[in-house]
Amino acid sequence: MPMDEVRIVPTGEEYAESFNAVVDAVARERRYIGFVEGPSLQSTREFVRSILGGAGVQLLAVNPNDVVVGWCDIVRNPHAESWKCSPRTSVRSRSIVRSAS
Repeated sequence: MPMDEVRIVPTGEEYAESFNAVVDAVARERRYIGFVEGPSLQSTREFVRSILGGAGVQLLAVNPNDVVVGWCDIVRNPHAESWKCSPRTSVRSRSIVRSAS
């Protein structure tokens, strides 16, 4: 897929299912993410809602069919008060997109 066909859009609930699928695909590669399968769709929907509610920022890479092929997010670290100024950042894409660039 040529990179000029990929659009960068802010996250939204309408992309939750496609985002869930790409997270699962990247996880199953067992190379670029810290788990071996994607979360449940319900968990993904909750994550997207938390982003939209102010927990962070997420941009999605989508193809011309509005299928998510990658993402970048910066999310507040909820685990410790002393880490709140150290957000978690992730940038991932499907292997098909990585091989085309």
